Amino acid sequence: AHVPATEIIDHAEATIAYHKTIGNHRIVCPFLDMKTRADVEDFADRLKAVAPKYHENGMKLYYHNHAHEFVKDGGEYLIDILADLAGKQILSLEFDVFWVYRGGEDPVAYMKKYADRMDIFHAKDGTMEAGTIAGEGNVPLPAVFETAKALGMTWAIVESEASEEREAQVEAARKDYAYIRTLV
Repeated sequence: AHVPATEIIDHAEATIAYHKTIGNHRIVCPFLDMKTRADVEDFADRLKAVAPKYHENGMKLYYHNHAHEFVKDGGEYLIDILADLAGKQILSLEFDVFWVYRGGEDPVAYMKKYADRMDIFHAKDGTMEAGTIAGEGNVPLPAVFETAKALGMTWAIVESEASEEREAQVEAARKDYAYIRTLV
């Protein structure tokens, strides 16, 4: 489940209790407005403080990226700084391959780089300008799925950025699912 950072950090006990009740063991921070290394350092320190509570309850913490984590501070991308500071014992990664692409990087290379801390990812397509139906954009989805299989991943979350209108979203989901089924 995607859970806001404030809930994960400031309300850990309630978050853990709720997710134990529903049987969820993956707690994913879906966004953090990080702009500098200092922002990342603060977040990593706060995660480290609460991570033992989650781990004691059989839960894993994840971070879900967008393009803004592919901004450099001190020559390093913010996402790499976060991964380094939090460490793989604390934080797993749920890469969104569309946003890795929009951040200017190769999604396959990032999946391989962090293979030891990935077991789920967001499968989505698009261009540098916008999201698209899966198979109609520039994200190398066939290579992404080939890599996911090679890494032993069993979950891909299909998400569409193709539209914000309800009916169009439903149709996009149908098309995305049909295309992605050809890759698995």
